[in-house]
Amino acid sequence: MKTLKALKSRREGIEKINKIARAMEVIAATRLRRYETDVAGFRPFVQAQRLVMGSLALRLKKLNNLWAEPPAQDKMGIVILISSERGFCGGFNNQLFRLIESLKDEQSLSFIALGKKGAAYLKRQHFNLIEELVLPGDAQMQDFVRRITEKIISSYQEEQQSIYLIFNKFRQHLLGRGFRKQLLPLEIQEEKGMVLDYIFEPDTEALLEELLPVYVGSEIKAAILESKAAEEMARMVAMTQARRNAEDLIKRLTLQYHKARQTGITRELVEIANAIR
Repeated sequence: MKTLKALKSRREGIEKINKIARAMEVIAATRLRRYETDVAGFRPFVQAQRLVMGSLALRLKKLNNLWAEPPAQDKMGIVILISSERGFCGGFNNQLFRLIESLKDEQSLSFIALGKKGAAYLKRQHFNLIEELVLPGDAQMQDFVRRITEKIISSYQEEQQSIYLIFNKFRQHLLGRGFRKQLLPLEIQEEKGMVLDYIFEPDTEALLEELLPVYVGSEIKAAILESKAAEEMARMVAMTQARRNAEDLIKRLTLQYHKARQTGITRELVEIANAIR
């Protein structure tokens, strides 16, 4: 049986872990509420923009426009992978990695990694990682989105490869799920509420030049917000489970400690009684 000192030392170590898990759980819950508000506020704008761009893409396809036609190099693509910067978030990143594994045989993919965990995975698996970026904070978000939007649009014009986003989509009160979104060429999806007979002024191409950077930037920003909210949800769930496991282990160690202490006391009493005889 373990000594009292060893049991006590282990219990104290688990109690420290329990405090850390509890603190991380509270922090994740606080951040989740903030990101959840951001996602809920941004989603209606993005959804309305998708309806307009879907109608525009349909018109562009009839004109055989570059931005709505299948790219010349249809077996090649660029993926913007949005993962986490930190760990302790359960299977959050693994969902993305499984999605990548399922897609790698479809096309020859190159990657832009937003987040350290995704970049580390791509390097380990020897994928073609063309750029590694740190996820922006709130203050840097607009400038970050603008710069990556310009890069993506320029890359599509020059190389004509499909552009995808892979990220975890936030689901309220549920763990996020891996999601792939085609960014370019523009997807034509006839959804409920879509208007197909817009009158474009001055013309379709002029409107596209103004709307395309806004659309691409909004989709990237929406994906980052969705990913951050899903990450904090995953981290909160992981830390809640870790705290509960720590509490159960503390209870078992406390019981073992008391049993060992009682056994020691009983043994000493027996020894004293034998000595008196």
